[in-house]
Amino acid sequence: MTMQTPFKYLAILVVVCVLNAVGQLMMRRGGTESARVELSLESLPEWAAASRLWIAGLALTWSCGLVWAWSLRHVPLTTGLPLYNGLVYCLTILGGIFVLGERLTPLQATGVALVFGGLLLIFAPTSTAAGH
Repeated sequence: MTMQTPFKYLAILVVVCVLNAVGQLMMRRGGTESARVELSLESLPEWAAASRLWIAGLALTWSCGLVWAWSLRHVPLTTGLPLYNGLVYCLTILGGIFVLGERLTPLQATGVALVFGGLLLIFAPTSTAAGH
């Protein structure tokens, strides 16, 4: 992270990551519910009602994508992209476990830990040239 990146833009990006993860969980849960209704012209109203959580999650994640794209005007890509992708990934996996009751294998859990560790490394304080 460069010193020129104002904290407020990083904070906005973190909030968008959380909202995107929520949207991902909404799409997963809503997709499961809407899959129970066969989509046809006659069942369209029933399918739309069953898909409301999926549709809301889709709208939320699209909106988050727009805010992320806007934030790139203020946050370097080398910071914004790993933060957005990594944090959404980790939060969505955690939400899948704690909200949806999904399970991870030890290897998958190691992968999540490595991604989170990578995020920490990106935001670790950097030292300046020796003697300065």
